Amino acid sequence: MPGPCAASGLAERLRDLPSVADLGYIGVEGINTVPHKRSPGIDLDPSQVEFNTALGRIRAAVEHAIAHLKTWRMLSEEGGRYRYPISKYESTVAAIVGLYFFAAYE
Repeated sequence: MPGPCAASGLAERLRDLPSVADLGYIGVEGINTVPHKRSPGIDLDPSQVEFNTALGRIRAAVEHAIAHLKTWRMLSEEGGRYRYPISKYESTVAAIVGLYFFAAYE
């Protein structure tokens, strides 16, 4: 059974786009950028630490945005009430994002 990314077509859409992940995704096909991993007994050099910090800030911003969208509960796995067909997922998310920005900037 394919995972949610394959079933929704998300994996296919993201295939040619640059992707960023955490250390758990080192070596995963399709993940382009991961933080530098410290080897035992060897510290990272300052440029690697700076890169990891910048990457962490980007990932944190994305995680915060996802958390904000989940407050609408439609996207929350735990509390979502509306179970829409996977074919409508893209338009539903676009509507939620549009409403979020409309409410935030009104």
